[in-house]
Amino acid sequence: MLFSLFLGILFAARTNSLSSVTDDKAQPTGPDGQTTTCRCRSENAQSDILRQLLNQETLIRMALDKKVSDLVNDMAEMKKYVQKSTKQLQNSKREIDTNNKQFQDAKREIETNKQQLQDAKREIETNNQQLQDAKREIKTNNNQLQDAKAEIVSLRNEVLLLRNQNRKMEQLSGTLS
Repeated sequence: MLFSLFLGILFAARTNSLSSVTDDKAQPTGPDGQTTTCRCRSENAQSDILRQLLNQETLIRMALDKKVSDLVNDMAEMKKYVQKSTKQLQNSKREIDTNNKQFQDAKREIETNKQQLQDAKREIETNNQQLQDAKREIKTNNNQLQDAKAEIVSLRNEVLLLRNQNRKMEQLSGTLS
């Protein structure tokens, strides 16, 4: 836009131009805006300027095209990176969910194991109490057994004594008869 405005002003405006050949006196210009004495040089200068401007415009356009192409490539790379990051984030969220579920399962299992441990401790305490009761009962039974054995020995001795007395009585009665 700026370039076309510049060219329009350059070619369309009719001005009095100052020339170094005419001692800086104003020279009449023709319909194309050039002095009649320097027309050839002026046309060459204008085409050189135009060529330079076109070259500059081409260079600017090429640089802009490269920058736009680089930006498009960068955007494509960023889009791929964002997609990859999003996928990794989703995978990480799934992994976190799985880990949380496993953690909750482990907590429940620990609670179950704690309860089973408490139950086992109570059972062991009950068994220990029953064992102590059984030991006392065995001790009581052993004492009773010892007492019974002593009583049996005493009764045997008494039976033997009674037999001996009975024999003696029979002998006495046999001798008396």
